[in-house]
Amino acid sequence: MPLPSAFANVAAKARKIGKAFASNAAGTVLGQLVQLVAIPLQLHHLGAAQFGLLVLFNSLVAAGSLTDGGIGPTVLRFVARAHHLPRALEHVVASSFTVILMISVAVAALAVGGTWAWVEWHGTGPVAGTVDPLLLSALLAAAVASSMISWLGLNTLRGLRHYGVFAMCESIQRVVLPLVCTGIAIVTHDVGAVLIALCAWTAVSAVVTLAIAVRRARIRLHVTTNLRYFRRHMFAFSRWVWAQSIFSYAGTQADRLIVAGAMSLSALGIYAVALSAANALSAALTAGAAFLMPEAASRLSDRAWLAKAFMRYTLLFSAVSAGIVVAFTPVAHLALDLWVGAPVAVQVLPILLPLLWTISNAVASTPSGHILNAMGHSKYVAVTAAGANTFVLAAMLAGGTLYGLWGVVGAKLCAMPIGFAIRAYTARRIFGLPHPVLVALKMVWPTLLGALVILPLSWQLLIGH
Repeated sequence: MPLPSAFANVAAKARKIGKAFASNAAGTVLGQLVQLVAIPLQLHHLGAAQFGLLVLFNSLVAAGSLTDGGIGPTVLRFVARAHHLPRALEHVVASSFTVILMISVAVAALAVGGTWAWVEWHGTGPVAGTVDPLLLSALLAAAVASSMISWLGLNTLRGLRHYGVFAMCESIQRVVLPLVCTGIAIVTHDVGAVLIALCAWTAVSAVVTLAIAVRRARIRLHVTTNLRYFRRHMFAFSRWVWAQSIFSYAGTQADRLIVAGAMSLSALGIYAVALSAANALSAALTAGAAFLMPEAASRLSDRAWLAKAFMRYTLLFSAVSAGIVVAFTPVAHLALDLWVGAPVAVQVLPILLPLLWTISNAVASTPSGHILNAMGHSKYVAVTAAGANTFVLAAMLAGGTLYGLWGVVGAKLCAMPIGFAIRAYTARRIFGLPHPVLVALKMVWPTLLGALVILPLSWQLLIGH
């Protein structure tokens, strides 16, 4: 009975992949759903300016977390490779924890000390609500440290492939945080109280998550003075992953800073609503793809599987994300009206529709990033990402300065042809595939076709309004 046996193997493999994907995506999906409910409440009770500061704070935390030196993905890769070796596993976690503590102290000293010196020299009032620059820098330093510790625990669990526990820890973190922030916003109408609550919950959840990860790994967590393991085995990989993170931030998060700097916190609040809606449509795919890192790291000798995974998962993620965008576009206006109200929806819709296709393009790139990093091509990923995101960042700076929000959104669309060129080059250089342009077209045609067809129609619709 070869057919039933083959069918059973395929079904078992599909169940395994589906379970890994769902576990990696669960926390992000739940968090996005709660965040979508929380955003209009926060916007209403804080106002556009204070809500804009909350968005800016979260972007600054993401920027501050880039100081981790690429430890997060590095821990994921090395834990996946060393999970059967208790001594090596303890070295990975202990040395990473020590480096994070050192970085956190340095970030706190620079942030708080630099802000104090600035205030003493120039003098300044509140940024928004009851938040002054010194309080903002102190809370920022605390949130950055907690974020790095939290991701150390989460990536340890993910590297161990304890996806169920990972999903539980990440889900609790992502669901409770917006609920706490929204509750404080409703009660106090003050962004300062919201930021304090945000930092407190982030710290508590980070400590608990790391404790669970250490227990699951069956190792002892300690601060070490011997960082030779990190320098010899992990740093060569982490520095290039770090470069990827920095330039990824430039392409995906720096737009918030540009909007805030070139325009206002109120403009950032409106832009953040559009971006939150766009991210919510694809967050599950981006988060779920993380299972490919440990999966590929365990199959490095199977070049044929890696090449097929590169092509098939890129096509799958492009098709699913494009399908979500196509299905959402006709009901976008109604959905926004129900979500944030008609006055805000009118401002959000022109920004949202183009953003959806930049998100689909980013989602299609996620599988290849995990696979290439697992293969040890972190330098290659970093260099290509640096070139692409530097160009997009420069375009956003120029566009935002000249044309405001429309300039920023238009510049982000530049990532689509650049991403196509990088995929074609990767197909040829890394995997040795013939006809690289055709291969790249086969991998991302749903995103490209959807953007070429729907964006002009969306533009005509907006002009009609």
